[in-house]
Amino acid sequence: MSESQQGKRRPRGQKESDRPRKRQTRVPKEPPSEAAMTAARECLEQRPRYPIRRLDQHLRPDPAVEFVTLNPEQEAEAMALFDASQSKVDYEKFCPAENTNNPTANEFRSLWKVCLRVFGWSPVLMISPMQGLKYRSVAKRAQQPGSSHAPENSEPPEDADQPDPIQDPERPQPSKGTKPSEVIFPPDFSKLLTALIVHPCWEWDTVLFVLALQYTVKCRVDNREPWPHNELLYRVSSLRTLRSMFDDPDREPIRIAEMFEAMHNSQLQGTGSRFSRFLHFLGGQVKSTPNDLTQPQTYLGVGALPVTIKDLRFLTAAVTEFDWGVESWNCSPDEVWRAYRAERGIGKDEVPMTNAETKRYTLRSLKDVYREIADQIRASRDVASRLEAPYQSGRGDNQEDAAHEGEGDIPVDPMLDFPAEDTMETSSGNVPHMPRKSTPFHPEPCEREPRRKALVDGEETEDENEDLRRNQQSESVPNDMGVMRDVERRDKIGGMMSRLTFTSPYDQFLPLPSRPYTSAPTPVASGETLSQRLKADDERLERRLEASESSIKRLQEENIRIRDTQKSHQEAISNLQRGAQLQIRPPNEAKSIDVGTSTQRLAVLETENSNLGQQNQVLQARINQMTKDAAQQHTEWSEKVKALELEKESREYQSQLHRVVLDGQKRQEELILGMQAKIESMQSELDAMKQRNQAPNPQQNGQSTALFDNTVIPFRNSRNSPDLWNELYSDEVTGAQE
Repeated sequence: MSESQQGKRRPRGQKESDRPRKRQTRVPKEPPSEAAMTAARECLEQRPRYPIRRLDQHLRPDPAVEFVTLNPEQEAEAMALFDASQSKVDYEKFCPAENTNNPTANEFRSLWKVCLRVFGWSPVLMISPMQGLKYRSVAKRAQQPGSSHAPENSEPPEDADQPDPIQDPERPQPSKGTKPSEVIFPPDFSKLLTALIVHPCWEWDTVLFVLALQYTVKCRVDNREPWPHNELLYRVSSLRTLRSMFDDPDREPIRIAEMFEAMHNSQLQGTGSRFSRFLHFLGGQVKSTPNDLTQPQTYLGVGALPVTIKDLRFLTAAVTEFDWGVESWNCSPDEVWRAYRAERGIGKDEVPMTNAETKRYTLRSLKDVYREIADQIRASRDVASRLEAPYQSGRGDNQEDAAHEGEGDIPVDPMLDFPAEDTMETSSGNVPHMPRKSTPFHPEPCEREPRRKALVDGEETEDENEDLRRNQQSESVPNDMGVMRDVERRDKIGGMMSRLTFTSPYDQFLPLPSRPYTSAPTPVASGETLSQRLKADDERLERRLEASESSIKRLQEENIRIRDTQKSHQEAISNLQRGAQLQIRPPNEAKSIDVGTSTQRLAVLETENSNLGQQNQVLQARINQMTKDAAQQHTEWSEKVKALELEKESREYQSQLHRVVLDGQKRQEELILGMQAKIESMQSELDAMKQRNQAPNPQQNGQSTALFDNTVIPFRNSRNSPDLWNELYSDEVTGAQE
């Protein structure tokens, strides 16, 4: 007997009858509850089918010709990172055939359908360094020699041997063919993520789901970095208190779940939001192991919390066990997902429809992710170069002392020495190799003018030139310093305005684009009245109009903000030009001013000003298009309402006419029966008269019979006359209409 067969023997002392001899049948799942069906219907109603045209507004095309033209260096760096990554290797291995039973491809495609429809986001972008997350696969524990199965009741550990990308950026390793993919999610992960997305507790908002997932991972790996990030603070007001606790320099370094517990205990009972109470409950459900604490929390130098299937299980259990206070929310994610599928069907006509489309959309998402990673790496490198490079002001020690004594030149804020932007040829890496040329500037000597007001006893105790320099310093320098501090603050957060784009998937607050309405007739459900249908259409129209108006308002506010920023840049340019003119040195100092640096700064601001002007035009075009779409939508819905009203009136008229016809037919039948009765009675009377005439005189009776026979014949003919019936029917219909 082989070793594998020996390993499969039952333990000693176990009876043979204790083991089942045949495979047990799977117990069928119960149908979804009515509460789950309600949640699924509401989700499908609030989030209609995702149109394929919206993908071009969510993901950059491939190839991204416009982006490459505007940012060639950034695109080259991003594609270099992508080509050298394990993500590209995993992506190229994903080649599923169409119409095959491939669980990985089928579940991943189903995840794409649901994530696009409910959240309007690519799942690859949602769990990526763009959101501070990174999917990490779970590696199976090494099997013991002589054993054909893993140890029982053991949690599969994470891949502890995976290097931290900060010290060792990942490279393609074809030899490790068994390593799980970190781009294409496995079936179990995709199923759990899909079921979580359709649950109503997120209110179909990506931000709430991302916050919950980030918090789950931070609790598991004990990440103590400040959270949440600034762009997510607006969604849950109570999280601002938690963020302020991170900013406290005297706080003790404790786990984030303990910080949330302290914040929850300090609040009055019932004052926290429902989502805040859920996060507090979630923190108590997450458990961590020593292996969790060693997982890498960065990717290529960018913060990325490791998301594993354990996090989705913790989140699923917390959503199921938490008391939401709403019946439809208290259902488990799996139950809501089954109800969602029962209502929607298999979603065969939703994007992506094929495995080829899934792979193509995944590639576009991955390239956008690496573009953002390259952008963050460049911003971090620029900040580090500014902090490490010494500031060269061109002044000696004696000049610095003279400046403190009031005898020197106008001081220059070190923040003025900011690097060039990405779009300029003189990047931070090329500046050290570029010779700096400075042109000496010798100001003309100023003649002293008598002071208008003397001091005490008319004595002049201060030099007039010193007064002049001090006044210029007090009036001009603070303004320039303030402007450049604003520029420096903008650079520290990654060049916010220089990287502003309105077609980027990184924009958290991108409004949903308007959908052109098709005027196809909507079938009325059985049992639905016309008034209910009109009311539902009116409510749906109002909601869409409100959403369009809200989107237009947000875009207009963004337009105003861009104009203000553009104006501030113009003021900064003017201030720099004025500051360059005010940098006047005494004749005895032959030092030169670095005009090249000032010229470079002016070029940077002018470039940003030009970019802002282009973005402003694009934004204005979008506002005009959305206004036009909203007006067109309003017109189409008005026409539909009018058509429904006409349809209602025609149905009422047809119903009234049908009742008139039925009444006419009924009266016609009554007249026919009455006339038949009269004819029969008259016929019987004629027969009786004929018999009476025949009794005394046969000849007279024969004449009488002929007489009566001639009288009866035209009456019988009148019974079958169509003119008589038409006249009677027309009289009855006219009377009924009156």
